[in-house]
Amino acid sequence: MAVNPYVVSSYVFTIAAVLLFATYSMVYTYRRLKGGRELSLNDFVAARGTLSAWRIGFSYFASAVGAWAIVAPSSYASYAGLLGLSMYALALGLPVLVVAGLGNWLQRKYPDVLSFSDFVGLRFGRLAQ
Repeated sequence: MAVNPYVVSSYVFTIAAVLLFATYSMVYTYRRLKGGRELSLNDFVAARGTLSAWRIGFSYFASAVGAWAIVAPSSYASYAGLLGLSMYALALGLPVLVVAGLGNWLQRKYPDVLSFSDFVGLRFGRLAQ
């Protein structure tokens, strides 16, 4: 059985990237815990008042990109054409725009809500949550 050199190089680069990211994560975590204060459970879950709007917006952007990449094939635009490419761009950018437009308003109106699930529970009751 012949081994394709592209497959081998793909595995080598993937494993190297994973190991590099794992090393970076451990070093960053060690430095963060060594020099800073410990986070409470509320700080970890809500991060209330500790992050800028840009970091929160980019977090939603990254979530949207990751969800779309898992659910849809990466070559969707080549099958669907210009309309597919437009819908792809809309699906990636819409969460950022929604958070930018409604985030501060929802935070002021419902200060005790930490997540979408909490909001649904507060608005529609425990059964809907």
